[in-house]
Amino acid sequence: MRARRVATLVLGAVAICAANPGVAEAAGWIRLPNGKFAYQTDYTSSALFTCSRWIIVGSCSAAPNAVTLSNGGAQLTLSWTSNPAPLRTAFARTPPFVLGTLHKQVTGTGPFVLPTLANPKGPLFDMTLDITAAGLPKSGSEAIYFSYVIKSPTSLRVGGSSTRHTLGYVRQNPSTSGAIWLHAQTPSFDVDPGDVAFRATTGISTPEPGTLLLVATGFAGLAGVARRRRR
Repeated sequence: MRARRVATLVLGAVAICAANPGVAEAAGWIRLPNGKFAYQTDYTSSALFTCSRWIIVGSCSAAPNAVTLSNGGAQLTLSWTSNPAPLRTAFARTPPFVLGTLHKQVTGTGPFVLPTLANPKGPLFDMTLDITAAGLPKSGSEAIYFSYVIKSPTSLRVGGSSTRHTLGYVRQNPSTSGAIWLHAQTPSFDVDPGDVAFRATTGISTPEPGTLLLVATGFAGLAGVARRRRR
């Protein structure tokens, strides 16, 4: 009886998805061109910068979604811009997409050289990305953290970082739910003007409806074999 109830719930979920064949909406379940199910939602991202306290030559100042590094008569401003495209995530790992862009702008006089730290191995600044997906409930507060260390007078590399976190939880039917996770890349960059694209991949940590249907069918078959043995 329990196996039959599980199979009924899964078949109901598949019927609901099949009745809504992949019309793109701002949020909700869709069917991809390859026939797989995915969840689509809008998202926003913002950057919080934190400057090092150990700068001995030059300076650093942080503002919402931007940080400015100064040395001599030149300044390098890094500003974060979120990607406006909707986020689509499937049950398997999705292809990389652009999460947002870090724009580099050099102003002032002379070539720009990064500030100097008392401890050359310490981070020059940290960047924390907060990502919010529309309509997805979250458990606690999570963010993506980057720590940038001076590689040379004109380039930065990523130090310690935490780049995978849970965007939120999505429910497919009363019996199944899963977490939408996101993993961001950690690009290094130089001080030349231009854009640095931050790419990411996503996924849903629960089987898709077809997999659930196969599992439920297997349970139903095992239950039938058990009943025949008892008889």
